[in-house]
Order: sequence, then C-alpha cells, then structure tokens
Amino acid sequence: MKEYKGKRIVKGSVQSDIISAPCILCPHSLSFLGDIDSHSGKIIRTDSPCKDIYISQQILAFTSSKGSSSGCVILSSLAIQGKGPVAIITLQPADYNLVEGAILGDIPFIAEIDPQFFREIQTGMRIKIQGNTCVLVEEKQ
Repeated sequence: MKEYKGKRIVKGSVQSDIISAPCILCPHSLSFLGDIDSHSGKIIRTDSPCKDIYISQQILAFTSSKGSSSGCVILSSLAIQGKGPVAIITLQPADYNLVEGAILGDIPFIAEIDPQFFREIQTGMRIKIQGNTCVLVEEKQ
C-alpha cells in the first residue's frame, strides 16, 4: 500500500484519528472566496476539472490556497453547516488564513504532502488519513 506523508497542521477533534473518505483532487490553487460557492460548498471555479463537485463529506486536496480572511470565514461556515470537507490536503506549505478556517471549522489539515500524491491520486479515489499519512484505500469506481 502506497503511503504519502505530509505535515499535520490541524488535528481536528474527530472521534478517531483515522479519516476515510473519497478525495477531490484539484490540480491547482484554490480559494474559498470565489472558487467555492459559500452557500452550497460546490466548486464553482470555471477552469477547474473539479467544477460542480460538492466538497461535503470529501477529502479536499489542492496544490495551494489563495488566502483571504474571507475565505477563512467561508470555510468555517461551510463546516458548521455540514457542507465543508472532512479534511484538507495541500501540496504547498499551509496558508495561515486557511489554517485559521480549518481550526474554526474543526477540519483536519495536512500540508506539504508528498508530491507523488498529486501524480497518483485521482478524484473519486477513497483515501485514508491517519496522523500525517495518507493511504489509498480504494480505486475510483
């Protein structure tokens, strides 16, 4: 089983240290202000291969965030409404605004994931996160 290591920035208060969910892999930067609908949690960025996918109950992976303090509020609000991701993974170092939103929304966050993750994982694959490690659990159906 292939493992991908990163830095666990936000632990979250999930009952178990193991998170398992389908992954949405966005091969670009993402902003919660403008790229994700603030009411529904749907990705609305027009040039994204992930356009029209809802982030709720998914592990959201993207290369880097385009930070803004408003994005932090949108992320935490979506989480409170049950429309946020179950975890966030980024390729680049953590953006402080995104970290704040993850803390407020109680969303586990791994930054600086092994770059191989973005070459081998596809949207729809089920990923398991345990500590600072991500593992492919199930291929895309």
